[in-house]
Order: sequence, then C-alpha cells, then structure tokens
Amino acid sequence: MGDIMSKIRITEKSSYGPIRFEARYSFLQEMFNVAKKKIINKEQDCYQFVGNWIDKNINGDNLELILNIDIFTRFLASGRIIYELDKILFEALSITELDIPCSTLNLPYSTFYIQLGEYSSLFDGVYVDKYISSEDVNGEEDTIWFYFVYKNYAKNKTSLSQLRRDKICGDKLRSCELDISEPNSIIKDILQNEITSSFYIQYSIAERNGTLNNENTQLHLQKEKLESEEILKLFPLVVNLILYINSQNNDVIEDWNKDTPIEKTLRLEKGNNVNERKNLEKGLLEAGYSKVLYVGKNFAKTKEANLLAKALTTGKILSTHFRRGHFRNQPYGKNNLLRKVVFIAPTIVNEGGEMLGKIIKLQDKG
Repeated sequence: MGDIMSKIRITEKSSYGPIRFEARYSFLQEMFNVAKKKIINKEQDCYQFVGNWIDKNINGDNLELILNIDIFTRFLASGRIIYELDKILFEALSITELDIPCSTLNLPYSTFYIQLGEYSSLFDGVYVDKYISSEDVNGEEDTIWFYFVYKNYAKNKTSLSQLRRDKICGDKLRSCELDISEPNSIIKDILQNEITSSFYIQYSIAERNGTLNNENTQLHLQKEKLESEEILKLFPLVVNLILYINSQNNDVIEDWNKDTPIEKTLRLEKGNNVNERKNLEKGLLEAGYSKVLYVGKNFAKTKEANLLAKALTTGKILSTHFRRGHFRNQPYGKNNLLRKVVFIAPTIVNEGGEMLGKIIKLQDKG
C-alpha cells in the first residue's frame, strides 16, 4: 500500500496532464481498466458504459467527467503515447505553412498526447484523437478531435465523495475539431474557420439573448477570445508536428520524461551492466516515472537548426530575409501520377548567402 501511495504522490505532481489525471482520479482505476478493454476490443458501448457508471456511482449526469474519462481511456488503449518536442523544432514548425490538402494528414496513433508546456501560456498540452467507432453513423471517422488541456488540469486533489457532493468535474478540456471529410480541402483554411467560428458563435448567442453588456458575459467572451487566439497559434504547430512525426521516424526517440530525477537518468547513461540498467529502469517504473517520445533532437543538431536558432536569438536577420517553411504535394513516379508530401524547412538568407531549406519526404501516397 505504501508503494502505491508513493507512486501516486509522484505522478500527481507530474508535468504531464494525462499522468496527473490518472493519479488524481486513481479511485476510478477499475473503471478505467474496463473502459480501456472495451475500446481495445472495439465494443460499441464504451461511452455508454462510462456514462452509466458515473450515473450509478456519482448520482449525476457529469458530462465533463465523461469526456475526460472517454479521451483518457482511449489514450490508455493506444499505448499511453506522449510526444514532447525540441525547442528549435517548435520554432521551425511554428513558421511553417499548412497549405496542403487534408489527404496528407495521417495520425501515428488513434489517440495520443502532445506536451506543450512552456510553448503555451494557457494550455499544458493537447490530446489528439481519431477514434473510429463501429456504431458511428455520423461520419465522425472523418474528424480529428483536439482536446486542449489547461495549465491547472488535474492539479487539485479530488475524491469520489467530492464528486458525489459537487456533481461536477473541475478539470475541463477545450475541444476543437478538424473536418477532413473533403480530402482536397486545404488544412490551413479549415483550421482558421473552425477556431474563429467558435468565438463568433458565442458572441452571436450573447447578442441574440441581449446579454452582451452583462459583466459575466463580457468576461466569458474575453476568455473565449484569448483562448481562440492561443489555439489559432497552436493548432498549425500541432498539425505540422503530426506531419513531421510521420516523416521523420528516426527523429522520434523514446526516453525518460523530464519528471525523472536527473541522478537516476545519469546512472542509466553511465551504467554498463545490463542487469543493473534493467533494475534501475524497473525501479523507476514502479516509482511512477515513465518514458515519452521526444521529437526533434536530431533536427536540433542540423546546420539548418543552428542557423535558425542563431537568427532567432540574435535578432540580426531582417524579416525580409526570412522565408517560412511549407509543405509541398510533389508529383513522382510514372507519368507523375503519384504524390508524396515533402517538407521544406524554413529558409534563412543573410549576407553570407542563402541557406537552402531542407527537403524532408513524408509517407508516399499511391
């Protein structure tokens, strides 16, 4: 029992939203396991099962909690995949255009989590989800969902008795969707329309109800506007990262997450004895530490990344000498009938000449 409590104390302070959520809601672990099994077995009643369980055990129709458990258990069923990106790759992808069609976008896993951390002032990370249900008759298999996790997500203690008393879940998610049902639609245009429409819908509702001048409405709209602007900035980055992950498998490296004590990771790096390393890793896992997938460590070592980092750090490169990265749907094969997506990295031009953008091939499309 002591080891379990020690593990929970470590994980509830984690830097990663899904790990904190599992620790804070550890009293729901049995239900998590049943829901996860239903998802893996592609049973149709998983969402209904979660709703019925909450209705029976918490005595309330807690939609926010159902949403949290639904996305979290799909995250579990997909293998607990968490991506964390290198800072210079973040900068490169943030200045890369998304003017390519939806047909180029494929998820590496059905459900996974991207850690945003220092890259966002409002959100800790985002779940990316394309869960295909056998009972889905509304075409949602052509929709990718993004659930943004707030900075304070799962940082407060909770309990079953508290949920029963309050009948609400304080850990909210901000959801957005990307409709990819039209394969030729340009990703950038869909993102822009989805995010900006959310604020204007809220504004129109308040205007129609005559509450625009209400103080609470003003605060709500201000919050909605700030979040929409932040998501508008992050959404292209997240989609660019998905494309990069698919193209650069050799730049996705599994390693211990940043919660892991540095002295432990140093011992692992220096350890030559296989059995000693296994014991160290086993101890870390039992203590509650885990591994994530780091993206961009190899990119950070390239000449292109070094020049970009220098330009951003010194500020000596004029904006007119800076060219944004982009993706290109390039013809190839016999009679150029096939297509493959290539990534043209951001280009720096200075007095020494032009640093050519690096072309990175994505998965071939027949």
